[in-house]
Amino acid sequence: MKSLGVTILITCVFPVAVVASTALSDRVTASADRVGALELRLTSRLDRGEGADVGAAGQRTDQRLNMSQVIAGIATLVAVISLVLYAIKK
Repeated sequence: MKSLGVTILITCVFPVAVVASTALSDRVTASADRVGALELRLTSRLDRGEGADVGAAGQRTDQRLNMSQVIAGIATLVAVISLVLYAIKK
């Protein structure tokens, strides 16, 4: 009788455990897929943000170089005018 009870219990519980295990496995797989999709979206957003930062830094560098060239040109012009005025004065 005891063996029959154990057999019935195993027969009734085992299919439920298999179904529960399958459902759990499906949920874990779905969660993993969702996390993967979220990671991809986050990574692509970070990549776009990094490009904007690098582009802005490059633009600032170009503006500084352009301003330096303008200042150097003005300084050269002032030096030439000063030299001409000095030569005329003497």
